[in-house]
Amino acid sequence: MANHDQKNRKNIYRDDLFLAVLAAISSYGDIYNFDEDGISIDQIMESAKHIYTENQMYTFSSHVMKHLLSIVCLGNKDEEKMISGFVASKMDGMYMITYGIGSYQTFEKLILNDVIPRTIQASITRNRETGHSMFTDNTFMLFFGHDWGTDHIIFIESKKPIGAWEKNLIQLYEVNLIEDYAKLCRLNRNRLNTEKLVQTLSEVIETKSKEMNHHVRRVASYSRLLAEGYGLDHESIETLEVAAMIHDIGKLTIPESILNKPGKLSTEEFESVKKHATAGYAMMKTSKHDLIQTAAVIALEHHEKWNGTGYPAGLKKDATHLYGRIVALADVFDALSTDRVYKKAWPLEQIVELFKKERGEHFDPKLVDILLENIHEFMYIRDEASRKML
Repeated sequence: MANHDQKNRKNIYRDDLFLAVLAAISSYGDIYNFDEDGISIDQIMESAKHIYTENQMYTFSSHVMKHLLSIVCLGNKDEEKMISGFVASKMDGMYMITYGIGSYQTFEKLILNDVIPRTIQASITRNRETGHSMFTDNTFMLFFGHDWGTDHIIFIESKKPIGAWEKNLIQLYEVNLIEDYAKLCRLNRNRLNTEKLVQTLSEVIETKSKEMNHHVRRVASYSRLLAEGYGLDHESIETLEVAAMIHDIGKLTIPESILNKPGKLSTEEFESVKKHATAGYAMMKTSKHDLIQTAAVIALEHHEKWNGTGYPAGLKKDATHLYGRIVALADVFDALSTDRVYKKAWPLEQIVELFKKERGEHFDPKLVDILLENIHEFMYIRDEASRKML
């Protein structure tokens, strides 16, 4: 029993529900069989802790459905084939089926009340106001939502009765689901607010310098392409793309007379420009937001070079964060491929030649390979931005 004593777990759950679950256990053999079926209490309780990192609310819902399915069937794949159900999410005042299994699988993207039986509609209407789970012998419904998110309905029906053990686990899961969905909504709200701040700052940066028109947006798009080619996960790519938009925020501290100078900079002026890396980092380093912390690292390191001759720290190879290496390449590509106050855009052939030459010198070799393999996609982004400026 010690292995299943939830009071010794890091996460503390509702005592009354915990006791209800323990009361449903009839023997040690039940516990043993439960673990043998390949799904443990820990898995059930931890599942919701991982879901809220997903970017899409509907992905969240489908994951919840899959976890509930594993609870109802205790990991038995044959029994899962006997289950039907759906997740419905509220959009524009109506519930739409966003994920379906069994007999409801073909109803995805359809309006809920257009396709489900009237008996289920009536049951949903009766129980939705309470916001709590509802059980019959072989069905159950869960309702969850948040003021900052979308309301969801989960319905599952089984061809065999749902036992007391499974019902107690579902109720225990529901408590954590509601808490973690609220956490997801808060995270998304905070991220949206942070992204709005970043976009506003990027617009301020663009107005500071003539050469910055659409520069930060192009660099963000180039960075995304490089990150995708590198194989980063979706969340990292999204974070990098937004954070890259303020890689030059430190330039707000540089006089416009230097930033917009049409000729070559003096040694003193160039040293002044170089300070924008540490200045940008100083502006953001104390932020508690992950996105801003990422932007701080990028601001500090996007002028480092693979061979260690960059600034401000002279970091070598992967001592520079991958995000910094990505934005370094994206930044230079944009500088070469667009007009600046001090030069005209280079021809594509000349740009390709430079990156081949600087592979393993200025730039991470793997990133150069990704750029050259996808060079026409990079040029398309450049050209699209140019058309929007007209």
